[in-house]
Amino acid sequence: MKIISNCLSEQLLINLEKEIISKHHDNCWRPSLPTWDKILLKGIHGECLSAFVNQENKKQIETELTNVLPFFNELNIQIYLWQPFSGIAPHTDANKKFGATIYLTDTEISNGGLFAWLSQEKKDIFNLIVPKRNLMVINDMQEPHFVTPITPTKINTRYTIQIWGM
Repeated sequence: MKIISNCLSEQLLINLEKEIISKHHDNCWRPSLPTWDKILLKGIHGECLSAFVNQENKKQIETELTNVLPFFNELNIQIYLWQPFSGIAPHTDANKKFGATIYLTDTEISNGGLFAWLSQEKKDIFNLIVPKRNLMVINDMQEPHFVTPITPTKINTRYTIQIWGM
């Protein structure tokens, strides 16, 4: 797992936040329960909503991350809105060249939504990240990972950018 702090410019983060606000009332959000592979939902009881990033922001993300992302032919870039009880069950992203997450909001350990992945050195130990704004995690080794469920008392909405390289 590669971890990169301050991966996007502040201006791009502001542009993404503006895009998210503009999409709040749009009919563009896809729910996870009917659209995600069932393995991703095992033990998960909440919905994660996703929407595609607009072309201008997508282009800027590609430009700013060109030196840190692994080789790709195409990128799929989405905004995820994490609701109470949403999360992702253990999986590997085996059907992609890589997967990456950029956190757009901070969280506290007690709010859930923690990113965990299996240690390469000790196969029975998981590493854990408490999400912080503008932190990116890249999985280009198909390492098993998951996201713990968001607590029902989470006050601030959690947003991430999800990137898949194909």
